[in-house]
Amino acid sequence: MEKTVVLLILVDGLRHDYINPVDSPFMHSLGEMNIKGIIRETFAFELRPAFFAGLQPEECGVANMYYYNPEESPFRNIDTRHNDRDKISKELREEAAKRGYSLVKHNGGCAEIPLHLLKYFDFSEKYNTSDPSAIEGYKTVFDYMRHDGKKWIWIGYPDGPGTTQGVMEQFQKRITADLDFIYLHFSELDWAGHECGPHSQGQKKTLKEIDEAIKEVYKKLNQTSPGVRGIIFGDHGQVEIKRNIDIETMLRGTGLIVEKDYIYFLDSTQARFWFFNEVAKRKLTELLSTIPEGKILSETDFERLHFRFPDNRFGDLIFVVNEGIGISPNFFQHSKPYKGLHGYLPEVEDNWAKIIITGCGINKQIDNPLEMIDIFPTIMELMGYEIPSASEAKSIIRRIDSQIVKDRFRASLVAPTYNRLEILKKCISAIEGQTYPKEDFELIVVDDGSDDGTQNFLEEYKKRTKLNFKFFKQENSGPASARNKAIRNADGQILILLGDDMLIQPDFIENHMNFHERWPQLSHACIGLVEWAKDIEVNTLMEFITKEGKQQFNYEQIYSQDPDNFGYEFFWSSNISYKRIFSLTHGLFNDRVFKHAMWEDIELGFRLQKAGLVVHFRKDCIACHEHKVTFKGFAERQRMVGWYSHEVNELGLPIGYSLNEDEKERLYSKNALKDISNAIEEFEKEIVNNKLPKLKTLYSAGLYYAAMVGYEEKKNNLNEEAGGVISLLYNLLIADKQIAEANRQLAEKEIQLKQKEEQIKQLQSFADKVKNTLAYRIYKKLKPSKENS
Repeated sequence: MEKTVVLLILVDGLRHDYINPVDSPFMHSLGEMNIKGIIRETFAFELRPAFFAGLQPEECGVANMYYYNPEESPFRNIDTRHNDRDKISKELREEAAKRGYSLVKHNGGCAEIPLHLLKYFDFSEKYNTSDPSAIEGYKTVFDYMRHDGKKWIWIGYPDGPGTTQGVMEQFQKRITADLDFIYLHFSELDWAGHECGPHSQGQKKTLKEIDEAIKEVYKKLNQTSPGVRGIIFGDHGQVEIKRNIDIETMLRGTGLIVEKDYIYFLDSTQARFWFFNEVAKRKLTELLSTIPEGKILSETDFERLHFRFPDNRFGDLIFVVNEGIGISPNFFQHSKPYKGLHGYLPEVEDNWAKIIITGCGINKQIDNPLEMIDIFPTIMELMGYEIPSASEAKSIIRRIDSQIVKDRFRASLVAPTYNRLEILKKCISAIEGQTYPKEDFELIVVDDGSDDGTQNFLEEYKKRTKLNFKFFKQENSGPASARNKAIRNADGQILILLGDDMLIQPDFIENHMNFHERWPQLSHACIGLVEWAKDIEVNTLMEFITKEGKQQFNYEQIYSQDPDNFGYEFFWSSNISYKRIFSLTHGLFNDRVFKHAMWEDIELGFRLQKAGLVVHFRKDCIACHEHKVTFKGFAERQRMVGWYSHEVNELGLPIGYSLNEDEKERLYSKNALKDISNAIEEFEKEIVNNKLPKLKTLYSAGLYYAAMVGYEEKKNNLNEEAGGVISLLYNLLIADKQIAEANRQLAEKEIQLKQKEEQIKQLQSFADKVKNTLAYRIYKKLKPSKENS
C-alpha cells in the first residue's frame, strides 16, 4: 500500500451552519463530495483528550481549564500583591516549566481571575497531548504512532502560532514527504465568533481566510503525497448572546464571605462553587434556583454528561446558563462581554460544530449529531490501526456502516457510449489487445440510453469476455452523468477515461500506468496523444480544427510547453488518466449542468486544479480517433460550445465565448447557420490547393458564427426569420459601419496628434527665442550649479 498521510484540522469554533459556497467554497466542496455531519461539544472546555484519546471528562480528569486544587496550585507561592497580571502569568509559566507541565508552560496564565482567588486553582490539562503517556492510564493516538516510529507534526495551540498566516508559514516550513500525521489548529475563527458574533461579517471574513488556507494545505499534500485522508472539524459552535446576567453582583447580596464560606469560579457560561459550610451551600443553592436564565446540574445531568468525579475538583455545584445567555463579568472577560459564546449543554444546537471526513471514497451526509470522542477511533481507522475494543467511542465510518474504499484493480477504463455500436465494438477490441495484464484492470462501459442494440451487445459480451468487465444502462443524460456512474462503481486505483470512438494502441494502458508509477502523488494526471485513425480520410476540416483552428485537441500548443506542467484547460476526457480517490474526494463531472459532450471535462479540471491538479502529457499513450468530421456536424458541436459558454462563465472559468459590444448588433439565426453550412460544404466540393486558404478562412468564420448562434440561442436572442444571405448582408453592413466609425475615431486621433505636434513646435520655437535673449544669458550665469548648491 502506498503511503497515506492523515490530516487532522481543527477549526476552532467552526459552527455546524457556517460552511457555505460563498464564505468557504473549498470546505463546502469537500463536504459535498465526502462525509459531512455535525458534532457535539463534549461538556468540557478542554477537548483534546476527547478527540486524541476518545475519553470523556470523567475518564481523563480534564474538563474546564481551571479546577479547585489549593494544595498543589502553581499560583500558591506567587506574590500577587503588585497586581501585575503579566508578571504573574510569566512567573506561573516558569513554575509550570519546573514542574514539567508541558502545556501550561506555554499557555498558562491568570486570565481575569480575582488575584486573591488564584491560589485555590490549578490547571486540569497540564501536559501536551502528544507527550509520552500524557493521559495517565490511557493511550493517545500519539502513543500509538510513537510506538510504531511514525512521524507527525503539530502546528498551533498550545505552543504554535495563533494566526492563520502563522500556521501556514509553519506548515510550509515543516512539511516533509515522510510524515504520517499532520495536526493543524486554526484558532482565529473562535475569536471572531466571540468578538463579532456568529454569522457576522468578521466571522465570515475570518472563515474565508481559513478556507483558503485549508485549500492550500490540501493542494500541497495532494501534489506531494500518494494518499491523503483528512478530518476537518470544529470543537464547538458559537451561540449568539442575547443577554448577560451578573452573577457576581448577586453573590454579593447573599451576605456570604468568599474564602470563608465558599469559593467560586465564573466561566463564561458556567458558574462553579465549592462550599465550606452548610449555610453557604443552602443560600447559594436557593439563589441559583431562582435564576430563570439557567439551571443547577443534577446527578442525572452529571451521569449523561459523563461528568462524575471522585472528588469535587470541578465544583460542589455547577450552574449552567441557558442558550443565548452569558455570564458577565466572568473570570475570562471581566469588562467586555462577548457577542458569541460556547460551553452550553449538548442539546443546544448552535453549540454544535461541523465535521468533514475526506479521502475515504465515501459520500454521505450524517444527520444525527456525532460525539467528539468518535474522532479518536476515526483517526485510528484512517491510519490503519485497530480500534481499542474497550473504548466507548466508535469510528464515524463504522457508525454509518461504511468502509474506506479499497482498490481491487490497478486501473479502471471508463467509456461512455451513445448510439455508436459499431465503433464501440472496435474500441473494445483494441482494449482486448493490451499488453498490460488483464487481471490488473477492468473495463466499465456506460450505455447512455442507446437504442441501436448497444445494450444487447454488452449483455452478450459480458458472458463471453475474459476481461474484468462491467456495464451499466441509464436514460440519456450525457457523458458527464455516464462517467460519474462509472467512477462511482469503479474498483481501480487509476481511472483511464476514453471516448467510445477511440482505438487505443496495444501499449496504451501500460504507458499510462508507467506514468503513475513515476508520478504516484495524488493530484498528478496524464493526458495522452489523440491522432486521427489511420483508416479514415483526414479532410481539410479535420486538419484545421486540430491545428490552426484549435477547436479540438490543440496539440500544437502542447508541444510548445513543459510536458509536466499543464493546467486544467488540457483536462481532456477522451484520453486521460488520474487517481480515482482524488476524484472521489475533490470532484466528479458536473452532470447537473452539462448534458452534452461540451466543456464538462474542462470544468472538472478547473475544480480539480483548486485541489492541486497537475496535468502531464505523454505522447506514447496513443489513442486513434475513429470519427469522420463534417462541417455541418462540427458546426453543431460549436453551437453547443456557445450554448454552454454561459454556464462556463457563471461557474467562474475564464474561457468560453461571449459577445462584445460590436457583435451584439449583428443578426444570428439557426436558419442562417444552416445556409452557411450548406454553402461551405458546396465550396468544399470544388476545392483545389490554391483555394485552401479561402476555405480555412470560411471554416474559421463559419464555426465562430455557429458558436455565436448557440450563445444567443441560450438567451433567446436569435432572429429566426433571417436566412443566411440576409444575415450576412446585415452583418456586413453593421461591420462596415463599425469600421467606418473606427476609422473616424482614428482620423480624429490623428488630427489631435498633429495639433499637439504643432503646439510642441511652437513651444520649442518660443524656447529657442528666449534662450537667445540677453536676460536668459545673465540668468544662466548667475544661477548656482547643483555642485555648488
